[in-house]
Amino acid sequence: QRAEQLKENCTFFLFNDCVVCVEPLGDSFELLCMVKFYSRSTCRFAFVSNPHAEGRSFSISPARENEVHHKFLFVDSEAKNSMLEHVQTAMVDFRKQHEEAEK
Repeated sequence: QRAEQLKENCTFFLFNDCVVCVEPLGDSFELLCMVKFYSRSTCRFAFVSNPHAEGRSFSISPARENEVHHKFLFVDSEAKNSMLEHVQTAMVDFRKQHEEAEK
């Protein structure tokens, strides 16, 4: 099992093929996690495992690992819902692009 740690003041970045969470450390950042939307080794896509959950958090199940969930906790439910919408849209867009490229 992986230990859950609450990190404050982290930054969540959304890219076209992944999400990245970093923690500021002085003049630099420490990478806490990076979740790619697709894994070539497993041929699976990442997905939001609890998109309708109430509260301030949601979890992403990565494409590469079985039974692992990266849980992201936000300041409030409004911030969570906004980021969740962006993440889900990015995942759908990435999947469409990936499937078109594979044709």
